[in-house]
Amino acid sequence: MVCDGLYSLSNSPSNRTSANWKKATKAGCWASFLFSEGVMLANNLAPQLFPAVLRSSINAGAFCMLAGLIIVPVVSLVTPKPDQKLVDDAFSCYDQKVLVRQREALGDGE
Repeated sequence: MVCDGLYSLSNSPSNRTSANWKKATKAGCWASFLFSEGVMLANNLAPQLFPAVLRSSINAGAFCMLAGLIIVPVVSLVTPKPDQKLVDDAFSCYDQKVLVRQREALGDGE
């Protein structure tokens, strides 16, 4: 079903930001998630409330993605930062050294 994919796509910014930006907060991700879910649900239940360009689920999903790229950082910057130890523990997996073939990881020549 197209709607299922668009729902998950519209929440992509909160998922990606929380996994890649150490300053992202739980509140920022929730705000983006709830905004996107609300818009997509309203778009399916009452499309006449939206401008013509947003009545398409695809356009509404794209709008939610772009809005999420703004909502997560803005809300995260105005809410309390997460505990530094929790953040360091969550991102510690990126410090692990792994061996891969050169064609899979073109690095700086270490």
